[in-house]
Amino acid sequence: MSLFNLIRKKVETYKDVFFIDCFFETENKFKKIFIFGAGGRGQNVLQELKSRNIPVAGFIDSDATKKGTLIDGIEVFSMPDVKNINEPYFILIASQWGREISIQLELAGIHNYRKYEYFESIIIRTWAERHDFMKFLKDNEEKFQAVYNLLEDEDSKESWIKYLAYRITGNLNILGNVSFPQYLHPEVKPKSGDIIIDGGAFDGDTVKLFYKHISDELQIHSFEPANSNYKLLEQYVQQNKLENVFVNKYGLGNSEAVLYMETDEEAREGYEIKAEGNEIVKIISIDEYKKRVGLEKVDVIKMDIEGFELKALQGALNTIKAYKPKLQICLYHNFSDLIEIPLFIHNQFKQLNYKYYVGIHWNIANDWEFLLYCK
Repeated sequence: MSLFNLIRKKVETYKDVFFIDCFFETENKFKKIFIFGAGGRGQNVLQELKSRNIPVAGFIDSDATKKGTLIDGIEVFSMPDVKNINEPYFILIASQWGREISIQLELAGIHNYRKYEYFESIIIRTWAERHDFMKFLKDNEEKFQAVYNLLEDEDSKESWIKYLAYRITGNLNILGNVSFPQYLHPEVKPKSGDIIIDGGAFDGDTVKLFYKHISDELQIHSFEPANSNYKLLEQYVQQNKLENVFVNKYGLGNSEAVLYMETDEEAREGYEIKAEGNEIVKIISIDEYKKRVGLEKVDVIKMDIEGFELKALQGALNTIKAYKPKLQICLYHNFSDLIEIPLFIHNQFKQLNYKYYVGIHWNIANDWEFLLYCK
């Protein structure tokens, strides 16, 4: 079965019928789409659907005085009007009374609907992002299939399907979780005595994790370019007298450079390296760092560097070719990372015969992260 059919099957399991049809466009099941709720929320949804070139057949509203009126050229209907339509149709509920409306529809024998409890701006942005992802996935079908084919085990293939289905639907229930902690994949975790490149060290959270679960015999070279996080990382290492942890106030990239970052000391995470920002960031490549400090080997490269992962891998070509380190790379920052990072590793290092795994992880902030593991 093709990857797209597997994703469709997963989405269907969670009954996101509207997104199935919008994404796959194979059956053209619903000829007409109606928005239930002709108020402000419904009108916001109308504009969003228009921006995505999704036609709207009309509004539905329980207020009889609105029947027959036009909103932005779109007619308002009553429930009996819609029930008499012979063509297949779909109802998208955009009202604070979503639960009551869904009960009303079920009692009327109408099951082809989707509801949100609210349509605030963040939901609209998420909606837009999902449609952007659908287009990206369709435009790159062969590459997504190629990555799926690279995956080593059924758990990874299932996680890949779940993650893509989630990005289409926004339904967190699809994601699930893997059985191992983040960065501790049973086949790709560090072992005692390993030399580790820790890209995106934050305040030392990965150092703590590795020391707790692996060994204090690890040698860790941590990279954290943000001032506030670097200070916390340095403080943690000094207070705990971690002589085998070397902290570096650098970002990782494909070559030495000076760039910028927009930081906020209250947020302290998610900082992206950019051409402009309020904080100067020095960039170094892993190849240059290895040469500069005289590393005898590199056993593990871990990266969570907010979308700079591919550039950092490009700056580690010689190191990876020489030592074939285990790789633990975040894939979720950019749409393109999902396909470009695994295929870059595969194409650049075919002779190393890496094995590929992926994992979905939930962190303490109740948010997910999606990682590629290579051994």
